[in-house]
Amino acid sequence: MVDPDGIVTEAARALNAQLHILIVSPGFPANEADDTCIPALQEYLRAFVTAYPGVRVTVIALHYPFTTVPYRWHGIDVLPLGATNSLLKKPFLWYRAIRHARSVHRAHPANVVHSFWLGESAVVGSFAADRIGALHVCTLMGQELRHMNRYASFLRNGPTRFFALSAFQEKEFERRMGRRSDGIIPWGVDAAAAAGPEPSRDASGREIDLLGAGSLIAVKNFRLFIQTAAAIARKRPTLRCVIAGEGPDRPAIEALIRENGLEKSVTLTGMIPRREVLALMRTSKILLHPSEYEGFGYVFAEALACDMEIVSFDVGAARPSPRWQVARSEEELISCTERALDAPSGLSPLRLFPVEETVVRYAAVYGIDAHGGTR
Repeated sequence: MVDPDGIVTEAARALNAQLHILIVSPGFPANEADDTCIPALQEYLRAFVTAYPGVRVTVIALHYPFTTVPYRWHGIDVLPLGATNSLLKKPFLWYRAIRHARSVHRAHPANVVHSFWLGESAVVGSFAADRIGALHVCTLMGQELRHMNRYASFLRNGPTRFFALSAFQEKEFERRMGRRSDGIIPWGVDAAAAAGPEPSRDASGREIDLLGAGSLIAVKNFRLFIQTAAAIARKRPTLRCVIAGEGPDRPAIEALIRENGLEKSVTLTGMIPRREVLALMRTSKILLHPSEYEGFGYVFAEALACDMEIVSFDVGAARPSPRWQVARSEEELISCTERALDAPSGLSPLRLFPVEETVVRYAAVYGIDAHGGTR
């Protein structure tokens, strides 16, 4: 913890010195400049080690980056396994991961194993926690509850503490697992990272009318983004739209753009760094996110922090408000978008999901009390 002047206290360092959190994740940023790999996890861990500098954090990354050379990331030790997604090699991968966890534990005893998400990372984390006698925590992420999850049966009746990201995801978890989660802890946004240069408060200063951000895959439903843009462009020929992302649906989306004569209205950026996506958000009025399913939708939190308005379906963290239009059908998505475009701008950033709150709530799960000491 820090004192009111922002200085880390020696007492806090001493109280936390014995605590060690072992993170298990399918991927982790390859270096400190790699801001596209699980941004929510990156922001959480950066904020956590800042708030609790005496707590040791170690990451075991199962698949990405594609290396087996250990490295440091913002003061965190990262042990990448550089595996592939071969089903035949998964048992060997799990064995290696658990062996690494035990080795880490022997050097610096781990109190908590925190897995991301309800997949093979959770299974590995569960076995590792059992072997070293640590608490096992699993954070749910995005799509793992959308379909039957072959890993869920390993963990359904075990001691793992599961945390959902939204009330929507909590309901999905209960439906799939037959039990409630141990709590809802949304992913938080770092205000400084979202703010960048001072964002424009004037609607006329926001050059982009509609912004889409995410993978170009079927569930994200960006074809509906193009259909919505086409309907609105008939009344607003100067409409300007940008979609930031890449994926297998890109050829179909490009074809829809041509079919609707939107070549001058819609720009596809492809995959770009997160910092560039945030820059686009600061110059955009509305996040149009027609995704059919979200466990949380970190892009929602980012957009609000960048002073945007949102139009979406009732998925993930959706919260109807003057800033957030929630549609119930494709036709309503178009009308909601039109209303949002007509609405006055100039609203201040809305931080519904501050990263500081995420850190404090997980700290309590780990056994760190409000003063920075361990319980």
